[in-house]
Amino acid sequence: MIQDKVRLRRYSDRAKTLLLDQQQAISHLQSAEPQALAMLSNPDFNIFYDASALIVVCCKAKGPFVEADCWLAAENLMLAATAEGLGTCCIGFAVGILNMPDVKAELGIPEGGAAVAPIIVGFPREIASSGSRKPPVVLRWVP
Repeated sequence: MIQDKVRLRRYSDRAKTLLLDQQQAISHLQSAEPQALAMLSNPDFNIFYDASALIVVCCKAKGPFVEADCWLAAENLMLAATAEGLGTCCIGFAVGILNMPDVKAELGIPEGGAAVAPIIVGFPREIASSGSRKPPVVLRWVP
């Protein structure tokens, strides 16, 4: 868990630079994600939305179901936080920077491990409305 807003801002700025550099290397993303590109190009945009806490669900080592386990843990954390009146959001933009060797060392993530699910936690400014759900698409029902 990180509760240092200055550190989070520093990570945000580094993540934006990293993502923009990657975007330039993969030019087709510009047309696919113009809104994301605009946000990342804005010097005032903080990928952590100025939240005061970031929880990083990590793995100690790679394995066949490790990432799935991390995502299940992240979902449970988010549901528990919501039940306590807190707001959460997974921040995919942060994964690259959190897995840089120097950042992993700062956070105590083992060399063979990885940051999998960065989640901001805080008090929401407003209660989010429940969105509409699309019906599931069943590709095939095998009797």
